[in-house]
Amino acid sequence: AGKWHDINQVGWGPSEGFPIDTTLVTDVYVIATAAFDGTVTLELVDVTGDYGAVDNIIISQEVAVKAVVDEQAQALAAVNDYLTPDNYDYAGAPDALEGHLAVLGLDVGEDSDYAALDKTAIGGKNRKTAVFYDLNQNKPDEGYDLATLTTYFNAIVATRHATQASMDKVNNATSVEDLDGISWVTDLLAQFEAADEVYDYHSGILLTEKINTLQVLVTRYEALPTANQEAALEAVLEGAPYARSQATTEALDAALTEQEDIIGQVGAALQAVNDAGTTAAMQAAIEDNAAVLGLDMESYNELIEARQPSVSVDLVANKGEGYTLDSLKKTFNAIVATRH
Repeated sequence: AGKWHDINQVGWGPSEGFPIDTTLVTDVYVIATAAFDGTVTLELVDVTGDYGAVDNIIISQEVAVKAVVDEQAQALAAVNDYLTPDNYDYAGAPDALEGHLAVLGLDVGEDSDYAALDKTAIGGKNRKTAVFYDLNQNKPDEGYDLATLTTYFNAIVATRHATQASMDKVNNATSVEDLDGISWVTDLLAQFEAADEVYDYHSGILLTEKINTLQVLVTRYEALPTANQEAALEAVLEGAPYARSQATTEALDAALTEQEDIIGQVGAALQAVNDAGTTAAMQAAIEDNAAVLGLDMESYNELIEARQPSVSVDLVANKGEGYTLDSLKKTFNAIVATRH
């Protein structure tokens, strides 16, 4: 009692048979391995031939069986089968998998966040393909179960919206003020950090690497003086429009490098001024580095040539412990005005 056996494997009982008690009731499970709607014939056969039944079939009974397909299991299997090296196709993934995702209860309808990633109607790109690229890249070795697929899908869609919004922020800006600093970078960084709690790869790159890249950009930007920050943002705007979010951060990287180089040149030029201990050395430092230091040389050049060295005399005398860029400009302008 309470024990069940697969009669396809072991029969009703021992291979040599057993005495039949026709008063007993035997419960039988019929297991369907595919969709089926029909009858199954169950037969009780006399293996000894002692009961005199026709063809030794003591009981023959038809049982109505209707087996339905587990549509979700089939849909999940289809998703996992498609996301394999032999079957995955970047451009074809949305058409191939959206129906399966709908069966699985994922929100892929026309009003969904997922559907909103398709911007082709307004001349943009269809980012839905990128969602399946990331699902493929992040597929567990054992394949997706429904819970993991749902969690990954929702997080990836959110990240793809964040990358789109980041790019749009730059492309739609008409001034540095519209950029709100580098908010398009910090907002994306926050989403990457949230996504990293769920899955590992974005566009084939580890999220930890993407996070580090953006964090470095933020640190470098914040280290710049305000004027250089604005110059970097202007350079980014000049490169718009961008086709990808990553292109905007690469543009920022290049702009920051340019400003860091300028600051390095300014530092070296200022050092030359502060190192000058003689009139000749100061005059050479000022005239050779005027453009880098941002000095207004128009009024200086209007001085008669014999008076120009006197500016350097006064610069040496008033140097004190050294000039900052701001104090140098102010002192230089005041001395030139006085010498006039």
